[in-house]
Amino acid sequence: MSLILALLTVLSWGLWIVVAEGVAFSSIHIRNLYVSLVCFIVALIVYGQVGLVHADTLSASMFWPSFAGGILWIASSWCAYQAIEGIGLTKAIGIWAPGNIVTSMLWGHLLFGENFLYSLSGLSALVVVLIGVGLIVFKGHNTENHQKESRTGVLFALCCAFLWGSYFIPIQYFGLSPWAASLPMTFGMLAGATLFAIPDLKRRFLLSGWDSFRVFLSGGLWSLGNYSSLLLMERVGTGLGFTIAQMAIVINALAGIYLFKRPAPGTPAARFAFLGIALALSGVFILGQL
Repeated sequence: MSLILALLTVLSWGLWIVVAEGVAFSSIHIRNLYVSLVCFIVALIVYGQVGLVHADTLSASMFWPSFAGGILWIASSWCAYQAIEGIGLTKAIGIWAPGNIVTSMLWGHLLFGENFLYSLSGLSALVVVLIGVGLIVFKGHNTENHQKESRTGVLFALCCAFLWGSYFIPIQYFGLSPWAASLPMTFGMLAGATLFAIPDLKRRFLLSGWDSFRVFLSGGLWSLGNYSSLLLMERVGTGLGFTIAQMAIVINALAGIYLFKRPAPGTPAARFAFLGIALALSGVFILGQL
């Protein structure tokens, strides 16, 4: 079951951005608003069908921690956008992707007593994962996006690493059912996304039918990955579960090579990406055996 949850998480979170690639959003905040709205609708349906079995009512003790998790997710998305503006996509991901993993590992140790990183094999496997991610991000892309480095951009990327590695912690810490807690979490996402998007609502907001379908598919995939990741973390632990979830970057890299030709197949950048994929997957495999 853990393997199925891991595959669902990695595939869903690896594809949710890909399927909406090229949609002409007027701003990143409008994109977040669309995705958050879809996630809220999905969570509302799931809660009506499944969540009520696990929790008759959404009490305040369940609602507010989950809502806070949604606010953290939107805040991290905003930080990601600011980081990309400052230092470019490649370097921004290179900071927040391994940062997400380290943050989740630290939370797993501090809050949930997950001590497998004390072992030499655990630390070695984590280092292999981080090296693999670094190769995918830094060497697995062409260098067309070099920009003047901005300290502010780096700071936003670090904030994104912390927030995206923490947004699920309130749900995990309070032992909330993912089926019920995802509803207030997505409500927090929608509330935060609406707040950020208010200045941009005067721009073009509506999308064409085909673009709307792609955005709804994107939100649906993120929602699927959210449920499967929370269930996975319940089974294998917070640190390991979120580390596995970050292997979605492997799907991003493969899509970039074979769908968008960035970098083109057969180039040195593509070969480095494949090497990074192999290292990252082998590190996660070792962690899974601990």
